[in-house]
Amino acid sequence: MIVRTSLATIGALLVGVAQACEVPVLANAHSLADGNTSSMAWRFVPPQPKIGEFFAVEFGGCAMGIPFDAATLRIDAIMPAHRHGMNFRPKLVDIGPGLYRAEGMMFHMPGLWQLSFEQRTAAGVMRLTTDIVVE
Repeated sequence: MIVRTSLATIGALLVGVAQACEVPVLANAHSLADGNTSSMAWRFVPPQPKIGEFFAVEFGGCAMGIPFDAATLRIDAIMPAHRHGMNFRPKLVDIGPGLYRAEGMMFHMPGLWQLSFEQRTAAGVMRLTTDIVVE
């Protein structure tokens, strides 16, 4: 089983005023940014999830210059070609200052998945996505 990031598709809506925010350091992490005020680091746990097995995603970052807030944070994965998402809704756990873990995620079939991180703030919605090819 190989999982690789093939392309980062990045978007933000309603860009707010930038504030000081540092992306947490995660070993062996991937990074995403919108080129403006939203950026993050993330990694799979275990590093290469297997089809049909639960995995977690650890991540942290900033939405429109503001550190992520678990109360308005969402992570999901969909298969655009099949027009469906995961069969399970992940549970978000705070694991340290500015770090979160989405537990209970599962890729139930091979193919192209889009991993999406969404933060809702008073300034609007920030969404960072990346394409993942699961083989």
